[in-house]
Amino acid sequence: WYQRRVRGFDDYYYIRKILFTVRNWTWAQVKEDAAVKEAAGTITFTDFLTMLSKTDAENYNDHWKPWFLLTQPCMIKYDYIGYLEDIDSAYTVIKDKLFSDLDIELGGRYKGSSGGSEIIEAYKTVPRGVLNEVMSKFEDDFAIGGYSKDLNCLDQLHV
Repeated sequence: WYQRRVRGFDDYYYIRKILFTVRNWTWAQVKEDAAVKEAAGTITFTDFLTMLSKTDAENYNDHWKPWFLLTQPCMIKYDYIGYLEDIDSAYTVIKDKLFSDLDIELGGRYKGSSGGSEIIEAYKTVPRGVLNEVMSKFEDDFAIGGYSKDLNCLDQLHV
């Protein structure tokens, strides 16, 4: 969850929204390409999360939109939901149930994201109130996905 937020914030399209929503630029200023390009290098991860905290989750880009809104699990009956973090187990279950006669193994093993220290550094400067607001928008994802909402790890960053 935390990685997806870090990876999504460098989308140029949303730089204008950040400037408008977080930095209080006017629409006239946001339309000036040269000024936006100059400001783009100053956008921080905290600016990005602040923009998310002030935006309805339904209006998020699909890269950051809560999983619950994208997949609509209450409206669509899924047979299986797997997690990339545990792809081997999910693949085995599906293969055994649906394709037991096939002898196909997964390719390379998913090793998770690189840049763990980069992600930790990004969250160190985010105010706790902004984190709480953004996390509240992903409440259903945490519940359905079985993710921990324990922010003790983030509390340690704000010492």
